[in-house]
Amino acid sequence: MHSPVNLSLESSSPSSALTNPTVHIEMLSDVNKKLASYQPLSTSDNSVVVLKAFTQYLPRDGMRNICDDILDCSSDEELRILATHLMTALLVPMKARGKIPAASPSPRFGADDSIDDIASELESSSRNDQGWLKEACLLRDSNRCVLTELYDVDKAAKSLSGTERKHITTIITKAAHIIPLSIDNFADTELRNAATILDALYRYFPRIRSRINFSANKINDTCNTITLADTLHGTFREFQLAFEPTSNENIYRVKQYAYFPTVFNYYLPKSGNITFLAHSDHSLPSAILLETHAIIAKILHATGMGEYIDDVFQERQRIHCFAPDGSTNVQSLLMVF
Repeated sequence: MHSPVNLSLESSSPSSALTNPTVHIEMLSDVNKKLASYQPLSTSDNSVVVLKAFTQYLPRDGMRNICDDILDCSSDEELRILATHLMTALLVPMKARGKIPAASPSPRFGADDSIDDIASELESSSRNDQGWLKEACLLRDSNRCVLTELYDVDKAAKSLSGTERKHITTIITKAAHIIPLSIDNFADTELRNAATILDALYRYFPRIRSRINFSANKINDTCNTITLADTLHGTFREFQLAFEPTSNENIYRVKQYAYFPTVFNYYLPKSGNITFLAHSDHSLPSAILLETHAIIAKILHATGMGEYIDDVFQERQRIHCFAPDGSTNVQSLLMVF
């Protein structure tokens, strides 16, 4: 498996700063001291790497919460529990397809009460919404992939004349969820597990709750989806592509990572920025949700946890056929799941 890389606590953007710079510095100093004294269980113990990445990249309100949670840990064991919670309640569900492995509990005081409250609110959304959602996104996005501006092949065949089709390039498109649909897939995961995942999302990305009142019931809303070419949908889903908000409304910086298909470089805006425009009254993708996706992408790549989780999923699929020479990394499977 790929080993996560080392990283520092230096802040990468103004959004990472707390409102009060003095408090920010003092909290990070205290967090640094606590993490510096941490004694890893083994060379594969990535707890500190994960915790540092969250303190570095979260938005300021989420950063304050993760710093509080780290400082509230009274032992190395609680720090490990917190790091595992962040991996299994945030990073793994964002990468998972289909059934989501059980999220580990948080050591945070009061977490159980918060999870109970969220569980009582949850109502299942349905994948039957998918047909409506794609149509709504295509209408809003002018029947095109928002990044390449290539025309949806089905829409072209149904609504354009033969002459019009000669002057456009078509492609298969999908409605890409920003916050993955699998988080709301209650048919495959227990209600309380879904509530645990949402509790972590609300805790470390508070604005998705306080500013846009996002919940599981809004998974299939146009604020949580964008029209992308089929291949780009998979790339976005795997956090190899992200859209980082800028200081200008509806203008985003296109961020590519290692496995982004270079064939699409031809279509990328030379400025590095993209503007989302609404061609209908359906809401545009939420800047807060896109920022959440972009931050998760940063954490996954800065820590190496993205590849690590992918490797673990692959081993899970092969778990019925352990290597006869005993080389299967069972410990890594148990550490993450």
